[in-house]
Amino acid sequence: MWTMHPLPDFLGIGGQRCGSTWLHAMMRQSRQVWLPPVKELHYFDGIQQPMQIGRRASGTLLLPIHVRRYVNFIRKPALEYVRDSLHFGADVEFFARFAIPSTSLSWYGGLFAGARRRGLPCGDITPAYGVLPDADVHRIVSLQPNLKVLFLVRDPVARAWSHAMKDLARAAKRRAADIPRQELESFFERSDFLKRCAYSEIYRRWSEALPPGRVFVDRYEAVGEEPDQLLRRVFSFLDLDPSEVTQITGVTKRVNATHESRQVPEPFASMLAERLAPERAWMREHLRLDH
Repeated sequence: MWTMHPLPDFLGIGGQRCGSTWLHAMMRQSRQVWLPPVKELHYFDGIQQPMQIGRRASGTLLLPIHVRRYVNFIRKPALEYVRDSLHFGADVEFFARFAIPSTSLSWYGGLFAGARRRGLPCGDITPAYGVLPDADVHRIVSLQPNLKVLFLVRDPVARAWSHAMKDLARAAKRRAADIPRQELESFFERSDFLKRCAYSEIYRRWSEALPPGRVFVDRYEAVGEEPDQLLRRVFSFLDLDPSEVTQITGVTKRVNATHESRQVPEPFASMLAERLAPERAWMREHLRLDH
């Protein structure tokens, strides 16, 4: 029987295709904080998923989230995940528990137990948490009242195109030029896609559930423009010493890129710009952007 353990101190809720893989890779290099060696645990969204097997619109196999989590895990030996780890003991304890799947809350909290015994604050970066329903968000906050949330956002049109290229091009191992126009149009109508685009709704959902000052929002574009400063802001928000950022390597390296052109072609650029205009307006207002 599992023993109850505290939940992580912070969650990274996305947005999807907005630098969460980069952020995870950078924070794994910190001595002050612990993140699981496996990014995207998908606990809170995974327990909601029915155990069904289907196919994406692109034809690639779509497995239940818990199955996908373990398939991704076993793609490479566990030692590769913890190579050069600064928290080897906590990582080993994580894998010992992670290898025994469960949907219980005590199992999930236990994934962070090794780090907590070593006095390290913990986090889980899973962009899918951003689109959890209100009731689930409030339940998470009730279980971890001191929770903090990291939310990186990106120009909505650029994010939308990157999302499409990941699901329809990279996942299906084809070029963007080979994707039929009708398939792209259908993708941009999908409910899961539209939820990921709704920055303002994601922010509303989490900020209403948490006390003021607990949701950190910043721009994905800062990863390319000022990555060191972005990390310093994240560290300061989490009450970590930002001076450690100078010891983190690879901050300018692109991570999890689609390798397709970032230029959104017509007619999709105009269509997405019109549809996502409210989210661009929200970004300008909330982040005080000039564009």
